[in-house]
Amino acid sequence: MIRKVLSGCFLICLLINLSACSEKGNTSSPVGKAAMPPPPEKKSAARPPVAVEVARADTVDFTDGIDVVGSLSPKFSADVKSEYAGIAT
Repeated sequence: MIRKVLSGCFLICLLINLSACSEKGNTSSPVGKAAMPPPPEKKSAARPPVAVEVARADTVDFTDGIDVVGSLSPKFSADVKSEYAGIAT
C-alpha cells in the first residue's frame, strides 16, 4: 500500500517537473536550451578613466607585545603581503 502511494507521488512530481521544463511560445530556439539575449550594442565612445587614490608606503617598526606566563595563541590572525611584486607604472 505504502509503495503504491510513494510511486504515485513520485510520478506526479515527475510530471510536474517535466511540464515546468517545457518551453512554450518560443519555437525559434531548440527545446531544452534557454533563449540567448541579443548581444549588447557597442558604444562608439571609449570608457571614461577610473578615479584612483595614490599613497606612498613607508616601512615602520610595529611592536605590540604582552607579558604573560605560559602560552599565548591568537583568536584571529592575518597575513599581510603584496599580491604582485614590483612597482606598478
